[in-house]
Amino acid sequence: DYPKTEAKLIDAALEKLMAAIKNLAAKALALRAAAGLKVRQPLQALTITETGLKKYPELLNLLKDEVNVKEIVFGDKIELDTKITTKLKEEGIIRELTRQIQGMRKDGGLISKDFIKLYFKIDNAGLKDIIKRWQKNLSSEVGARKVEFVGAVKDGLLIERHFEIKNKDIWIGIVKIH
Repeated sequence: DYPKTEAKLIDAALEKLMAAIKNLAAKALALRAAAGLKVRQPLQALTITETGLKKYPELLNLLKDEVNVKEIVFGDKIELDTKITTKLKEEGIIRELTRQIQGMRKDGGLISKDFIKLYFKIDNAGLKDIIKRWQKNLSSEVGARKVEFVGAVKDGLLIERHFEIKNKDIWIGIVKIH
């Protein structure tokens, strides 16, 4: 049987605050959509008018995560900073790569505690440099203990995939490390 609700445990004030956060997230995501910016692309700031939320950093963190912004700023109107710096652009690329690799892990039947070795074949020097700069973060996110950049596609891998990131070809191969 499903448990009965205990009215004394309901926090009406928290529910009201959560509704405000949900409403702000919906507005910010609509601004993202209008600007043609995917949620995976991190942005610097979201400006909101609800100064009463300053007392609730944990709720502001939820909002930051939902909208994928680095900071919440308080101002006169709701506004999304859509300027994408080089660092934010690179972080967006790494998030996209992380998503692709996590999908590959799942398709290969790997579980979260399985460690992997990643192989990258990337002809574009700029994309290769970005991945090298962010390699530690990427490896941590996807459970990679080793990363190797190769000149040709390898055989005998658990799973491999060819795709494009920012109109640049990339090949990724994965092997499980025992």
